[in-house]
Amino acid sequence: MNHRVSGWLALGAATVCACGSVEVATPDGGPGGGDGGAISVASITPATGATKVGVLATIRIELTGAVDAASVTPAHVHLTNVPSFDFGAGIPAYGVTYDDVAHAITITPSIALGRETSYRVDVDGLTAADQPVAAATATFSTVVNPTLYYADSTSYVSYEHDADGHMTASVTHTAGPDATLGTADDGIARIGVRIPTATGVESVQHTGAGPDGMWRTADDVITGRSAYVIGASGYEISRNYTAGPDGIWATADDTVASFLVIDHDAQHRAIAFKSYDAGPDGLALTADDKVTSYSTDAFSDDWNRVAISYSGPGADGVWFNGDDKFNGITRYEFDGRGALTALTSLAAGADGLPATADDVTTSQWALRDDDHGQSVRLSIVTAAGADGHWGTADDEVGGYYQTTYDAQGNELEYSRWTLGINGIPYDADDASNYREIHDPSR
Repeated sequence: MNHRVSGWLALGAATVCACGSVEVATPDGGPGGGDGGAISVASITPATGATKVGVLATIRIELTGAVDAASVTPAHVHLTNVPSFDFGAGIPAYGVTYDDVAHAITITPSIALGRETSYRVDVDGLTAADQPVAAATATFSTVVNPTLYYADSTSYVSYEHDADGHMTASVTHTAGPDATLGTADDGIARIGVRIPTATGVESVQHTGAGPDGMWRTADDVITGRSAYVIGASGYEISRNYTAGPDGIWATADDTVASFLVIDHDAQHRAIAFKSYDAGPDGLALTADDKVTSYSTDAFSDDWNRVAISYSGPGADGVWFNGDDKFNGITRYEFDGRGALTALTSLAAGADGLPATADDVTTSQWALRDDDHGQSVRLSIVTAAGADGHWGTADDEVGGYYQTTYDAQGNELEYSRWTLGINGIPYDADDASNYREIHDPSR
């Protein structure tokens, strides 16, 4: 899912990405052809290794001849996401169609693919005249569409990226002596550096220029360091460090202060988030670790998801059993395409139990999507209206976020709005107090 809420997913347009195709070898080692031999997959577009694929792309599979139409189903032609170092999106619903004249199969996602996400196409189980067609696979990654900067009323952050659009650094700026943001005398308050590692990515936070008074020199003051590790299903653990006995950050004796472990299901969906203190030994995943909180996620066949969080062990003092101290519920609601439509926060009702019929809504985020399933407005609902029902037209809105996109589905601007004097949301007197600007070219 996407970085903000749960993955801005959107509808796939009927556009083939211009990012090349891959020839798929037949068992004899050469590309398949219409020479009377066995039918095979000739190419898949996007190709294996393709990057910066548009989020509205469709996937096209070229065949060397006719296959049995009955075998062209999502069970035999399917799309999955591939774990990566970036928090990516899930899998939208998609359709599979077969053109028996062009001998081509098209996969059309019902909503947009996720930004900065890797996907895998598998063709396995097709038949031609009741004979099996050799399996074929391709993997590709989507456009990063990175944030260039964001700004609020007191500061703004500019971002730096590598050639592929992946963030390498963030710089937080504050107003200088003229008290005006975006002018030549602005100062730097913080620099965050993001460093790829053999197992994931590391983030180091600098909050001072050091004795020399110059940023980005060896004596910059480090006040935070985190490391993220990827496993077979994506992010599996993040570690937050403190300086070790030498008192110097980012050296070999740094100790782990806390860490987060993420469990996944077979579909690479995160199903549990477990937070720990590392204990006296300063190491993660050892016997003296102490659980501080956790949440579990349950998914239903209709895309909906319920996350339940716990803040302490129950009366028995043991975590991860039935009497753990309940903290809250978040319910994620999706439409039939897999597009997120609402997030609802709930508290346990009179029975004191989570996820039962008497749970009480405490707040809600309601999303309005465009034709591609991309969220164009996220409203923060603070109370049910006069009718006493949440999710109806008279709900009380305390603020909202808006997102704009280009024709290719790339995010251009994300902004936060507060209500104006008249208290009416989405009105001309509303004020924006936060903006993100994105680069659609990477």
